[in-house]
Amino acid sequence: MIEVHTSLLTTPHYCAQALAERFTFVAVYYGDIPEPARTTRLQTLAQELYRQNQGRVLSLAKDAREHQRYVLMLSKGDSLTLTDRSLVSYPMEGARFPASWLIRTLLVRALPRILTANTRDWFESDGLFYITAIKSIPGHQGAEVVTTEVSPQPIKGARGHYLALKTVTFTPFSLHRHEDGTPYKKAIKKPRYRLNVAGQSLSKCGDGDYVRLARFPARRNRTQALHARPGQLEQFYKSRVGVLTQFLEDFQRAYGELANIGLQKLNAVQIKIRDKDVHQAYREIYRLLASQRIYLVNRSDDPLAAEALSAELKQLDLNGIHAGDIMPDGLNLLIVNEAAEYEQQQHRDPYRLARQRYPHAVIQSCTPQRLQGNARAHVVEVLLKELLIKQEVKDGCLRFGYPDMPADLVFILPIRPEEPEQGLAPDADWPWACARLAENRMTFWWADPALQQDVRLSLDAQQQRALFSGYDRPSLVFNPENKEVMLITDTQAVTLPDHATLHRYLHEIEHSLQQPVPAQLLETCLSVKGDMPEELRSRLQQLIHQARQEALPASRLLAALNYKKKSEQAVYDFLAEHGYRLKASLAADGGVLNATIGIWVDHDRQLYFAGAKGSAQSIQSNFGHIYHLENGYAGIPDWYLASLEVYHVRHKNPTVMPFIFKHLREYAQAHPLA
Repeated sequence: MIEVHTSLLTTPHYCAQALAERFTFVAVYYGDIPEPARTTRLQTLAQELYRQNQGRVLSLAKDAREHQRYVLMLSKGDSLTLTDRSLVSYPMEGARFPASWLIRTLLVRALPRILTANTRDWFESDGLFYITAIKSIPGHQGAEVVTTEVSPQPIKGARGHYLALKTVTFTPFSLHRHEDGTPYKKAIKKPRYRLNVAGQSLSKCGDGDYVRLARFPARRNRTQALHARPGQLEQFYKSRVGVLTQFLEDFQRAYGELANIGLQKLNAVQIKIRDKDVHQAYREIYRLLASQRIYLVNRSDDPLAAEALSAELKQLDLNGIHAGDIMPDGLNLLIVNEAAEYEQQQHRDPYRLARQRYPHAVIQSCTPQRLQGNARAHVVEVLLKELLIKQEVKDGCLRFGYPDMPADLVFILPIRPEEPEQGLAPDADWPWACARLAENRMTFWWADPALQQDVRLSLDAQQQRALFSGYDRPSLVFNPENKEVMLITDTQAVTLPDHATLHRYLHEIEHSLQQPVPAQLLETCLSVKGDMPEELRSRLQQLIHQARQEALPASRLLAALNYKKKSEQAVYDFLAEHGYRLKASLAADGGVLNATIGIWVDHDRQLYFAGAKGSAQSIQSNFGHIYHLENGYAGIPDWYLASLEVYHVRHKNPTVMPFIFKHLREYAQAHPLA
């Protein structure tokens, strides 16, 4: 068993009486205004409340259970100004006191106003944001402000909440204009913010120069999930885990005993993913493709792109055959320009044309840019594994050695329909793509109303709402014989490192690097470590001699001792115990990063996670999501966990859902429901 740190929030704890003595909570809603005017005016109500009350509103939130009202938090004694006579307000006291999840949201959003003397780079609007980067914009006086939003959110598919850490970008309003100077429609509707003179914080302002929009929507900014390299504490604070540690400290400073906020720890079973197993899987893919014809069709503006692709295939002992057009009975790699280029030139995308002309052909597209640079070998690996999966879907037969799956199950993937002009209704019907697997043979079809009704009757009311309404519906597994259903939901919560211990380690290392290590402490280490190897003992004695009984610069000690051997680790551990931490074991078994890799499963809560293979990395772009498998059994079935140990569905990592769902998605894309 391992201990897993998560972004799942614990049950809120607060003293309602103490909060009521310090703050006032007020509900605001529109009275007798009919729809759709009420919904339209609600869109700008938050902005108006902030503007009319000039700093008295500490925070506000829309009540998720009463969608037509806002709840505001004010300091005790402050009153609310409402100029719109159609608005109704009342204090939320006694039996009307806000729900605990709503209290938590309001307390989080109010942090910048509560800690008024704080020097954090943050601001508030209808959320809490920590600034992690400010980027200059060529030819523009403004800047691109990259932030991490900290926000409690409801867990999908289960009760409770998690703490979301999301990258949000703010840019000058003037960037979002047409050539004639008129602003984009999407920018007009956004709240406005003002950047302060120092350029280090934003505040909500009706006529501000900034809006919550990325500079390039197609290339959004991303804040690193983790940067945990020793000696780089500032970079740690700019990562999402660093923001998390700052937020937890800030919340404690702001509210003390009034309220606390905590993250859940789980006890789970871990399955490590070995690099050699992943390499073996890809060797099997290349073996399966070696006997087949792979055609290279170049429709891009780069005449050498096909040659570059052919050269990479030869590195894997595969032969690419140059072709002038798609070969319906072969495997086709189609090279095209970026899709945006065709849109700008109002030309039809060759890949889409090929899919229409050859609906049953195996076609995988690629751009010339991806075949350049050091990542091209990685790109070709992805192209090949996608070819294999598409061929398996076309033939209805699994060629790769996949884990066994029960033959009596139907795997179902709800597909979001194309959105009509008036928008997609939350209760709209979604078609279901279905698959059944028996002895490596796959059968695909689209669900009929009878199957959907069978599933509906097998669910309780809450499960029916999750599956038949909303915009993020779960995948499912259905057993037609006994009518049992498994709902597979991405909770959106993530697996975290042991952030508190990690923060302490990095802070201690940062401090220790700035001061020399006393030679006497090294002598003490020699005397108490009687089993120290002679070669290491000699190195330490030489360092002590060079220090001349004074102190040794940390850099010299780090250059002389690595952290690979246990004997050297013991020296660093001894120094850490005496206040001089220079190294820490982060990625080892049981280390602070350990739970972020491999597969772990909490059978009691039917939660699981599929992370990266190999060893944990000190720099991570993203954290893996936690999934909930809701079924009538205790725990998660063995066949289900085995189905995640397929390493080419999610390139060189375990898949987050049974592998058959990848084939099902390919089927739905290749054979859309009329």
